[in-house]
Amino acid sequence: MSTINNSDELRNYASIVYTYKVLGSVHELGKYYLTEKDQKDLKSILGKMEFVVLQTCNRVEIYIHDDTNSQQTVNVVLEFLHTKKGANINKAIIYFGRDVVYHLFRVASGLDSLSIGEYEILRQIR
Repeated sequence: MSTINNSDELRNYASIVYTYKVLGSVHELGKYYLTEKDQKDLKSILGKMEFVVLQTCNRVEIYIHDDTNSQQTVNVVLEFLHTKKGANINKAIIYFGRDVVYHLFRVASGLDSLSIGEYEILRQIR
């Protein structure tokens, strides 16, 4: 019987998070939204690496899976956001490994919402 070390499995995950809280306003967050074209451009840069974008009126989050080096991939995505969207990379909240899952659960459960416990986000996460 084999055992799976969850920390090994999760080490390849990262997320880049921008929220109204970090940026100071929902209006400021608007310029961080990724259009369909932006997402296609990012996909062409990342190649076979996988990513998912979660965008609501209160957040823009990019979840990344990379088999090689999550930190390097995060840097590539941050550079893309800075170049393409003028994003302030110093305002990004970055999570790695288990913290990515923990953060996503907080978001999905409404604990990281403008109104704590708000469940509308569940319909936006698929």
